[in-house]
Amino acid sequence: PASYALLDSGSSFLIGPAVGMGIYAAEVGATCFTTDPTGLHTAVNCLDSDVGFDTAMIDCETPLLSLDFIPYDTSGEDEPSPNKNKKKPLVYSLEKDDLLVLVETFTELPSGIEQNIEYCMMRIVGSPTAQGYVLGVPFLNKYYAAFDFDNGRIGLAPATQHSDDSCPEDVFYEAPQISTAGATKQASVSTFSPNKTTSGASATLI
Repeated sequence: PASYALLDSGSSFLIGPAVGMGIYAAEVGATCFTTDPTGLHTAVNCLDSDVGFDTAMIDCETPLLSLDFIPYDTSGEDEPSPNKNKKKPLVYSLEKDDLLVLVETFTELPSGIEQNIEYCMMRIVGSPTAQGYVLGVPFLNKYYAAFDFDNGRIGLAPATQHSDDSCPEDVFYEAPQISTAGATKQASVSTFSPNKTTSGASATLI
């Protein structure tokens, strides 16, 4: 279903409504768990939207369906999006390598021999209260984001790996002054040109 999305480099996971994330987790055969404040994990039904899940585990050899995000215009029908004129919609896909984290544990067998067990944790969380999606590190590792603050736009393009390049058009954005507890602070944010990316490709503005 259509929903809003927030880009957040401070989140290690993709967080979304329990309904959507739960359907995806169940479809790929994951086992879902909730975690209480003491750290105790309890297995739950991935499709239980009233509970949601904090962790989804899966066999590392299991093939995964891609998790796709499709942006759409929110400005209203009177202002058609340039994306509507294209034959194919923009699709930002996350694949198996983007969604799984390998977890290794050692278990002592009755014979006294330690056995190395590998399994994978999915980088998704199903929240029973979320109304939209938080696209965290799994998304931003794959797609470079360029923020055009002046025009309220975001550019996205496939990111390169291990690149330290920066854009010559980088600008320093001066945020408005914010008054906090009688003290005035100036917030500064480094942003990038929406027409350049470290991948060398033009970002798509949405």
